[in-house]
Amino acid sequence: MLLLALSLSLALADPSSAARVQVASAERFLDSVGVVTHVAYFDTAYARWPELVERLRELGVRNLRDDAYANPAASWRDWNRRYLSAIERARRNGLRFLFALGAPGFAGGSAEQLVAAVATELRGAAAALEAPNELDHFDGAKGWEQRLRVYTRRLRELIDGRPELRALPFVGPSFGSWDGPASAGFLADWFDVCNAHPYPGGLPANPARVALEIARLRPVCGSPTRVWATEAGFHNALGARSSQPGLPEDVAAAYVPGMLLEFFKDGIERTYLYELVDELPDPAGRDAERHYGLLRYDLTPKPAFAAVRNLLRTVRTARSEEGRARSASISANVFAPPTVRSLLLRRSDGRAVVALWRTDPLWDPLRQRRLDVPVLRVRLALDGGKPLSVVDPTSGAVGRPPRFEAGTLRIALDGSPRLVVVAANRGAQ
Repeated sequence: MLLLALSLSLALADPSSAARVQVASAERFLDSVGVVTHVAYFDTAYARWPELVERLRELGVRNLRDDAYANPAASWRDWNRRYLSAIERARRNGLRFLFALGAPGFAGGSAEQLVAAVATELRGAAAALEAPNELDHFDGAKGWEQRLRVYTRRLRELIDGRPELRALPFVGPSFGSWDGPASAGFLADWFDVCNAHPYPGGLPANPARVALEIARLRPVCGSPTRVWATEAGFHNALGARSSQPGLPEDVAAAYVPGMLLEFFKDGIERTYLYELVDELPDPAGRDAERHYGLLRYDLTPKPAFAAVRNLLRTVRTARSEEGRARSASISANVFAPPTVRSLLLRRSDGRAVVALWRTDPLWDPLRQRRLDVPVLRVRLALDGGKPLSVVDPTSGAVGRPPRFEAGTLRIALDGSPRLVVVAANRGAQ
């Protein structure tokens, strides 16, 4: 009976639905992953910043998104010293920031003060700069559109006036309401990168949702050539009433790696997960804002933290130009339904990672119940390489040796992603 039940649960993918696996650089994928932090939230879990930096090192993420601060008032002196010390600790550990440059009326400094700060004491930690965050949501009072326009243009002028900053991408403003971009109008003359907040709404990320988000931003960005998702993620507050439904921690662990892969596949250059740690305790799970973290309030890792760490560890390698040439010989075809997504990440050590994930939901966010998702037996055909291991990032980074016959690998794909590590055939160049 057990064997019968197992065979019934394995749905054989239609062999006619073959697709060439899209190819991308492993290094670019690694650089696409970031995390939102709140270094200056000194009355929250972020007060334990030295420990959080160690967690970031474990996670393997090097891109952070946070606010710049530069109020020169005497009353801010001690506060500024603590903030700059935290930023410097991150910088020494190889972390770099997308710095948000305030908004009209921001207590942490004027546009002039913030730009001056990122050009001087914050420059060594700066990787990019950002216009106001969701002004339509956090301000929203009459005339916010004009205030946003004036402020964003002023930031552009100030940045252009600083030679130290001209190499840094300037990311446009983000929007919290659906019709915010339509109200704001065209602003793309003043920034380099279109800014998206494509929260998946408690569902797996999928290409249709990404396309809809890009379409929503067209009034501001036009037809953007570069898009960053400066916020995206899931929370675990199942008792919260929120526009973003909550998920159990293990479901989020399956969704987050798939979201990072999906966004990258769909052309989003970088995704900053919201956020690193649950800021304050909320045992009842009724406040969504206290449950977005990859870490719990006590800094213990959630399953999603481990899944992202394992994903990045599997993809990451040492650089090698000789290996890069060998990995270029590897290609793949996947035989699976359209809800199975795939990406081949070529590493620089002569290997590649074929990522497979599904857009089928594991959780009903409205009824708050698990969904029965049948396992799919996916067929992966490899050309120029052979599989070394198949990794499930939700359970660990050490994969099982797969069976490989006639150039084909069969993978039982449940709701968690799979990472197939492939070595180039000997003699391949």
